[in-house]
Amino acid sequence: MLSAEIKEVWKSADSVPAWLYNEPSYKTVNGIEYLFFVGVSGEKVLAEQDVRTDAEMNAIKRMAHYVGVNYKEVTKRVKTRFGQSGDIVNPTINEMGEEELSSEAYIRFCKSTEWYIEKYWDSEDYSTYYKAWILSSVPKAEIEQIIRDIKIQNTLLVYVESSGERYRLAESLLIKELSGSKYEIATLDEYGPDLNLSSAELKGKVGYLMICSILTGSNGVIKLNNKTTLNLCSVSAVMNAKISKVDDSNSAVVFSTVEKVTGIGRDVNEAGNDAIQKVVFKVAKSVLHKRD
Repeated sequence: MLSAEIKEVWKSADSVPAWLYNEPSYKTVNGIEYLFFVGVSGEKVLAEQDVRTDAEMNAIKRMAHYVGVNYKEVTKRVKTRFGQSGDIVNPTINEMGEEELSSEAYIRFCKSTEWYIEKYWDSEDYSTYYKAWILSSVPKAEIEQIIRDIKIQNTLLVYVESSGERYRLAESLLIKELSGSKYEIATLDEYGPDLNLSSAELKGKVGYLMICSILTGSNGVIKLNNKTTLNLCSVSAVMNAKISKVDDSNSAVVFSTVEKVTGIGRDVNEAGNDAIQKVVFKVAKSVLHKRD
């Protein structure tokens, strides 16, 4: 029985191009700086058109990895900035799912500078398949803009409506609890205290706006009888939290919650602070659970 044989039957150039092994970093053309990325197709792609698409998708994935952002976020930003006419549907890229990139958007964003394609014959299953490499150039300014867009979309502006020291306490605790999440946390102080939270002024600055209101009220004195009698105060706190997606109308609510807790302390002030800490923790936990 003859062993299976894989044979190269055609290639687009007499020799393998140098850029396949030595990927260029950047080049300035007519005053515009470009970054370069080499994309490679997957194994055994049966159609030439599909192998080109496969290589293109790999190039933009490498670009996303280079700039240190999520591939899904990059492709979503490319679609937004450059339009979408029809999704690529490539059965050879099963893992793409909703990460599939519109062909028109890709062509306008990431230019295919050079191609190298090989065609093979597999005697085991009597099939032909292709392997492709692409050298893609991307304007550096566009990559930088997409990075800025992604940062904005991941920025949550936190604003707590309250009064006095408890407002500051609630805001600082909430920022602390949300820090380290997928959000970039911002405060109103960073954008100016006169910024109108209900207007479109926030567009282009933050992606999400979180407005919280907190109410506290003393419920009286609690006596705990043990070996000694302790007089403790009980204070209730209610926090309303609403996160809106910032767009032209600033009206798209994506998450809302109301949390109520009771704080205990030796006096009203201590009990109030305890209540605020507890309610902020519950709100932050709900927000992060929803976000993730």
